[in-house]
Amino acid sequence: MSILALNGTRVTGNLIIDLAGAAGANPQPGTDAYKQAVGKHKLESIGASAGALIYNFNDEAAPYYTYIDGLNFDRIHNAAPACTGDMVQLATQVELPSTDKVLHWLQKNKAPSSQPFTAFAAAFERAGESAVNLRIGRQTYDLCAKTARWAIPRWLASVTGQCQRPEEEADPAPTPATQQDLARHPGEVPAAGPAPSQGVLDSIANSAVDLVMIAFNWGLYGLADFGLRPAKVVWSILVAVLAFAAWFWLCLGVIGFEPKRKDDAAPAGTPDIWPLGVLFLFDRLIPLYQIRDQHYSISKYYRRATRGELKTAPADSAPKPMLFLGRKVLVTPATEAEARRIEKWLVVLRLIGAIFTIFLLAAVGSLTK
Repeated sequence: MSILALNGTRVTGNLIIDLAGAAGANPQPGTDAYKQAVGKHKLESIGASAGALIYNFNDEAAPYYTYIDGLNFDRIHNAAPACTGDMVQLATQVELPSTDKVLHWLQKNKAPSSQPFTAFAAAFERAGESAVNLRIGRQTYDLCAKTARWAIPRWLASVTGQCQRPEEEADPAPTPATQQDLARHPGEVPAAGPAPSQGVLDSIANSAVDLVMIAFNWGLYGLADFGLRPAKVVWSILVAVLAFAAWFWLCLGVIGFEPKRKDDAAPAGTPDIWPLGVLFLFDRLIPLYQIRDQHYSISKYYRRATRGELKTAPADSAPKPMLFLGRKVLVTPATEAEARRIEKWLVVLRLIGAIFTIFLLAAVGSLTK
């Protein structure tokens, strides 16, 4: 077992660390030798601080894990040091690491704390760079910790990239100094203790509220990255509109509708058939805008005429032509049963739009905060 401990270490200048090892000295990731070596090499840092942290983040293949909490530094650099005797030089150019490399490195941390995400995010912002990925990573980590109480599924760990898998949650080899330093420098995710005694109904109610909030936060993460990227909701809306367009056009065959006439006594002539297109579906998805009143005042729906209807339809009810996506298409009115089915799917579309609106408002509120 090899441990590099920097517990309570204070460096007024540069703290330079390189755990990459010599080229070709590390076992290949994924092999049994790599898995065995990872559990025997540990970087432990509780309450360490420095003016600048210079770390070699190009060590993805290095077999070690970390136990880090209470980390504090003003600047962050990515470089590989060259140690020759008493002199320490940098073998590579000092540069700001990418947030992807930092997030990958933070996955090695076994300490139950999201504080390192905050420390790195603050350093990136001091350097004038965006730390949105790190802010998202921190909130994802905290949400994973809450979800873990409900037996986090294995697939969630691989989808988010920030949730630890069940076999990786515990510190394989904690040192006695770890608990002492952790007590002096507590993290931001408290250890789960015994729950206070509650009534059965209170416990069920609290659990239900907890599950609802967890589900809501996961939805906010998927749609808008916890509000840090509210524009991401636009892509979800676009996917929903295109999915419903494919359902209406291809599965139900509905491609048009006839708005109600303003004058009911007007003589019936050639029907004014409007295309049931993307604009119609977007307007029904988010009815707040009410782009066109005709989208909400519909007399009939029209579907593509089948070959049998084209051959056997009488002259008075022959399929009517309409222009759809730049092509002339023959359509026939939908039956009452088909119209009821169409209205049901439009209600589903509106419910999805209400969910998008709620998440969008939450995202904007989170971003403003």
